[in-house]
Amino acid sequence: MLRSGAAWVGESGVSVLARAADRPSVAALNPILFPQLSSGQCVQVSGDAGSGCSLLLYDLLASALLPSCWRGVELGGCGAHAALLDTDLRFCVLQLSVIAEARVRRKLRAVRIRLKSELPLSDPRQTTSPNTPGEICAELPLENKVTPVECNQDVKYCNAASCSVSGVAEPRRDKSTDVFDERKSGGDSSREFTLQGSSDCSRLAAQAWILKTSRAKLKRLIKDLLASCLANFLYLKCTYSAQFATTLLSLDTLLATHPKVSLICVDSLSNFYWHDRSFDFETWKNTEQYYNKITKFVMDCVAKNGVILVGVQQILFAKQKQHSERSGSDPESDYEHYDFLGKCWAGGVRYKVNIKRTRGCGRRDFVVSEPAKAPRTVKALFRAEGITWLSSE
Repeated sequence: MLRSGAAWVGESGVSVLARAADRPSVAALNPILFPQLSSGQCVQVSGDAGSGCSLLLYDLLASALLPSCWRGVELGGCGAHAALLDTDLRFCVLQLSVIAEARVRRKLRAVRIRLKSELPLSDPRQTTSPNTPGEICAELPLENKVTPVECNQDVKYCNAASCSVSGVAEPRRDKSTDVFDERKSGGDSSREFTLQGSSDCSRLAAQAWILKTSRAKLKRLIKDLLASCLANFLYLKCTYSAQFATTLLSLDTLLATHPKVSLICVDSLSNFYWHDRSFDFETWKNTEQYYNKITKFVMDCVAKNGVILVGVQQILFAKQKQHSERSGSDPESDYEHYDFLGKCWAGGVRYKVNIKRTRGCGRRDFVVSEPAKAPRTVKALFRAEGITWLSSE
């Protein structure tokens, strides 16, 4: 049962720090876009209509909800809880599930290829450790006569006991031929690949289930995984301005009652701006003061609870450049977009990401800005299964 907000009024600073320390870390949410992201910081995502801001939020939510390791396979997730404040009313949980499932299947496919390249050819049912001859350390299925293939070098493996990628040794390779070392047993002409160390045996034992599991059972396992991940997802729908402001001002209570929430996404922060400007406030100054108070409270709440806030900001209006700076070839170059959510938000955001559409089907440029650093561009490809990162400049 959720506790009321009044129950947390007298909460001490020690208990606040204890709750913040118990939250799972989502600092590795996206190392490509946010290499130095830490808890308690805010990220701003902006772009034109149809540029893919919502799809980026889906990708970040999938990274936060998926576990870092699942049944011995490194998924690259954070294993945390996440919340979404939806003001555009276009959220689709099916699309989030599709993106998360596609990521899991890509990881499993890469591990399957890697496992097949490491199977011994002479005796496919068992693998022996060179340190303890004759001891079976992993039982493998009858998928013999496979040849070494080139696989994705980015695949990582987890230890069976701790699900940690640290301390796991890779199989020894011959640098000249880039294949596994071979050894011959007796007079038999068949070859088998040598597994180096007991860590390789434990890794194979932890991942051998991928080759043994049928497609139907694997589909059920992935379905159960996605169901457990989506159970950690909070969806908050805001249909009008007052409800949105009330939800933002009650984030402290929300985080107190949900101590595992580490990521908060808002799509979008500026959805009710024109309504507030036209009906609730008479001047620009009053509108700026209103949003400045709300964003200041939200950023203080985020910093105090040690969560990460990702907010989408629409480009609503622009100011015209000077006549001397105009370019007659492109009408859009005569305008310069700027922030309107107040000085507190503009100065407190850690990363600002501007998504731009480029030539080519589904291609996007992510212009990432950080304080006191030059902007950098990250190229990506948008697909229905998620975002594929291409390069960084």
